[in-house]
Amino acid sequence: MRRFQLLVPLACLALAGCFESEDGLLLDTSHGASPLAEGDYVRDDAKGSVVKLSLQGEGWYTLVDDGETMDLFVSPLGPADSGEYAVAAANDGCAKTPDTCNWDYAILRVDSEQVQEIRPDCQLDWDVAENAASRRSDEVCYFNSPEALMDALAAISAKGRIAETYRQR
Repeated sequence: MRRFQLLVPLACLALAGCFESEDGLLLDTSHGASPLAEGDYVRDDAKGSVVKLSLQGEGWYTLVDDGETMDLFVSPLGPADSGEYAVAAANDGCAKTPDTCNWDYAILRVDSEQVQEIRPDCQLDWDVAENAASRRSDEVCYFNSPEALMDALAAISAKGRIAETYRQR
């Protein structure tokens, strides 16, 4: 899977060492959430990069970043009012067949001012992933259990390591 730096748009995407599933989406599609408004989001980077989000259905988004299109699925990570969400990203078209694609995972913190992305890093977060991941290959931790993935994402969220911040334009 090609990796992009985005608001994975916000996910694992252009990074070394992420969390992935190889055999389909591990987030529960019956618990989709749509906390992000459609539109353009500006990344807090030197270039002020812009990504575009389009809502496709409860929890499903299309992300366009630098001409590349990806499918996203967003699900609550904690209580509904926590503002924390698990997000999965895959190649364009995977929303139609989520059980046939590889997905990358990250955490979003959403409030009225900004969206913060927390990206798991298999090397830095091995203390969390070691007992939850089904296997590790180079810098990627692979998961096959939805519960193990959600537990690992919640533990990483508690670490609070923000990778990117976005503001809606």
